[in-house]
Amino acid sequence: MARNNTQWQDFASGAEVLVMFHGPHAYVSAAWYEPNPLVAPTWNYMAVHGYGTVRILSEDELEKTLHRLVDENEKTFSPPWPLEITQPMRERMLEAIVGFEVRLNRVEGKFKLSQNRSQQDRRNVIAQLSQSEHGKDVAQWMSKEFERK
Repeated sequence: MARNNTQWQDFASGAEVLVMFHGPHAYVSAAWYEPNPLVAPTWNYMAVHGYGTVRILSEDELEKTLHRLVDENEKTFSPPWPLEITQPMRERMLEAIVGFEVRLNRVEGKFKLSQNRSQQDRRNVIAQLSQSEHGKDVAQWMSKEFERK
């Protein structure tokens, strides 16, 4: 987090924090359902909420974390860009960042994948989302869930 974002200063209170991770999500048109005047468009999604406490990382921990983050994200590029933290970079950039970790106490998952709709409606939604660049991941998850039932 940027050090000039004062939100990190609240971490010292030890209060519980909420971190949210969203998975695939997509708009679902009401036109994809069986004809029914009482339907409306909706949004299918998957999300995880984690509750826990925050610990500020030391400068050494922050540097190690940045190396892991860059290495993980650069490994698919050819050639991968190596993070080389020079003294000027340390003075300019690392001092502008606050690294932190959240120690989770509780995790809650939520998904809405048209499970309240008829089998035919779910088939229609899966078919439509499968053709959409933004909906393919949701369609895959819906297919997995549909096969389990």
